[in-house]
Parts: sequence; C-alpha cells; structure tokens
Amino acid sequence: MPDHDSLKEIEKVLAHFSSIKLDAPVGLENNAAQGAAKSVEERFLRMMIDSVPDYLFVKDTQSRFVVANRAVADDLDLSVADLIGKTDFDLHPRALAEKYFSDEQSVVETGEASIISKSDW
Repeated sequence: MPDHDSLKEIEKVLAHFSSIKLDAPVGLENNAAQGAAKSVEERFLRMMIDSVPDYLFVKDTQSRFVVANRAVADDLDLSVADLIGKTDFDLHPRALAEKYFSDEQSVVETGEASIISKSDW
C-alpha cells in the first residue's frame, strides 16, 4: 500500500490529468486525434508509474523489463530507458538473478500476479 505522501502525489497527477482536454480540433482526422489521446495517456501513465516510490515494473515471459519506474532504475544506477530489455542476469549476481527468475517464471506458469516484499529478498 502506498504511503500518505505517495497517495498525495498520485492525487496531484490525477488532478493534472483530469484538466487535460482530449477533444480534437475541428477538421483533425480521427487517427490524429487518437494519436494525440494515446500520447497524453502514455505521458499520464509514465507520471503515475514514476510517482510510485516503491519498485514498480512489468516483465515479459522471458523476464526482460518492459516497464519500470524510476525507483527501480535509480536503485540500479540506470535510466529507465537503459533498464528496458534487460534481465536480472544483466543486473545482479547469478544467485540473486536465479531467484528472481524462478519467482517470475512461477507467475508466468500460474498466471497469478505476485507482489514480492523486500523482506522476501
């Protein structure tokens, strides 16, 4: 559960997002309007992801990072862009990477999401 300060930050982001007008100007083609809306949505999601002070990430079935927030990247002394596409084997000692990989593959096999506490490391 996010702490009080995190919830306040999320509320600020939501307030900002709710003020954005997504209507397309007159004469703008539907594809352009959809592209603009998608761009706003992507920026909003990035703000939300990065406002979470805890680790927040998504990996593909091969355990490569496809989404990560700044907390994860900062802890690894990387930019978010540099983290994308990497696996824990690229980032951690082998024993730790194997544990993470095993936990993640369990999620892939069962289809059940997992929240892992730092105390489980």
